[in-house]
Amino acid sequence: AREGGGVQEEVGAAGDLQLTVTRSKAKKTASKIFGYSVAVLISLLYINFGCALDLGVMKEVLRRPVGPAIGFLSQFLFMPLCAFLLGYVFPSSSPEMRLGLFVTGTSPGGGASNIWTVMFGGNLDLSVTMTAVSTFSAFFMMPLWVYLLGEVIIADTQIVIPYFKITTYGVMLVVPLLIGISVRRCLPKVADFMVKVMRPVSFILIIFILVCGIWSQFFMIKLIDWKIGVVGFALPWLGFAFGCLFSKLCKRERKDIIAIAIETGIQNTGMSIFMLWFTLDHPAGDLAAVVPVAVATLTPFPLLFALVYYKSRA
Repeated sequence: AREGGGVQEEVGAAGDLQLTVTRSKAKKTASKIFGYSVAVLISLLYINFGCALDLGVMKEVLRRPVGPAIGFLSQFLFMPLCAFLLGYVFPSSSPEMRLGLFVTGTSPGGGASNIWTVMFGGNLDLSVTMTAVSTFSAFFMMPLWVYLLGEVIIADTQIVIPYFKITTYGVMLVVPLLIGISVRRCLPKVADFMVKVMRPVSFILIIFILVCGIWSQFFMIKLIDWKIGVVGFALPWLGFAFGCLFSKLCKRERKDIIAIAIETGIQNTGMSIFMLWFTLDHPAGDLAAVVPVAVATLTPFPLLFALVYYKSRA
């Protein structure tokens, strides 16, 4: 056996070469810190979202459920199929990355969608309600889609999709969300305080995760080639376009169209990274997480340009 630079090679009796890739202890420790930091951040964000959620407003919006229904179909019918097809239109050499793209497409709307909706002048109440509906729905829709099409993506590979573990982690994410909702319902003043406190805490944690992630997971950035860049750009923008066209066909008003389009296109990539990193064996989990990292990185910049153009035309 020969070992060096974290790579171990063994030659079997039949002359077959077996390659095992290992990490240094420092990188393993940093990688674990990164993974658990992501888990803590996601939990805090779900608690924060639950504390900020106004159930009265949500009930009012759901009394006229056309908007949320359009958003649900766009989020959990169009986006998964779009992600699945993009994986074959711009095929990656890695089935893990195609799986990562697909899981990203099955994830719910992201929290940042509410902020972008406000900046573009959309219906914030509808946006928040759609985020809540898609978040709760994702706990069973993500495992369902992975079960239906995940096996097609990993056919003829040695990747094993742990469906039970994916479902378990999905259910586990309900807990911090319900904690936040319970605090809002029983202790509204405490909920208001937690929302104010958790925003700077979450921001500090995001900075920490970025620094730690770049150090421990720098190989992810190096793995983003032009194909991953294209799908990372195309997935959210096809979501924006479909959400806009679908809601226009359903004759929704302008504010609703903006909210539905943005909610459809912006994915909760943090949830995708969490699911992939904690459920798949490594290095498959690392490789699969490259795509949601690319989507998260590439989504905001075009939106900024679109916002500047939108404001200049207003």
